[in-house]
Amino acid sequence: MPKVSADYKAKRRQEVIESALLCFAEKGFESSTMDDIVERSGTSKGLVYNYFKSKEELYTSLMEERSSKMFFTFREKFQQLHTATEKLKEIFSYYQEALKKEGYQDYLKVHFEWIIYASRNVKLKQKMVDRFEKEVCAFVEEIINEGIANGEFNPNLATGSVAAIFWAKVDGISLAYALTGNQDQYRDSLIESEKMLMKYLTTQLNK
Repeated sequence: MPKVSADYKAKRRQEVIESALLCFAEKGFESSTMDDIVERSGTSKGLVYNYFKSKEELYTSLMEERSSKMFFTFREKFQQLHTATEKLKEIFSYYQEALKKEGYQDYLKVHFEWIIYASRNVKLKQKMVDRFEKEVCAFVEEIINEGIANGEFNPNLATGSVAAIFWAKVDGISLAYALTGNQDQYRDSLIESEKMLMKYLTTQLNK
C-alpha cells in the first residue's frame, strides 16, 4: 500500500472541515449530521471519522485553528508596530478586512449558533469559557497593560473588564452583520467603536 504524505492528509482534513462549515451554514449546526458532512465532502465515512469523531470535535478543531491563525497573524504584524494604540487599531482593521473573505457572513452565523449550542453542554461550555478568558480576553488585556506601561492609557483602568468590553463590541457588531448582512453598518460600527474605545482608554491622561 502506497504511503500517504502528511501534506495529503492535511489537505484532506482541511477539505472535511470546509465541507462541514458549508453544511453548518446551510442547515445549521444542530440540524447537520456527520452523514451530511460525509456526503458534502465527497469522501468516505471512514475517512471523515478518521479525522473527527463527532461534529462537535470537528467544529471545535475549526474554531481553535482559526483562532490560532488569527492570533499568529496579529503577533507577526505587531512586530512592526511600536504602540499599544497601533495594535488595537490593527485588530479593528482585521475585522473590517474580514468582509472581503468569501462566506464571512455564513461563518459568523455558524459561530454564534455554536456558542449557544456549547453553552448547553457542560464540557463544551467550560472549554469555551477557558478559551475566552485565558486566550481571547488575555490577548487584548496584554495590549492594554502594555499601553498603560508606555503611558498611552489611563493607569486606573480595570484591564480585564475593558478587554471583555472590547470583545463584546466586536462580537455584537459581528452578530448584527450575521443577521442583516449590512456591510456599511458593520464597517461604520467598527469605526465608531474604535473611536469610543480609544477615547475611553486615554481619558484622564492629561488631567
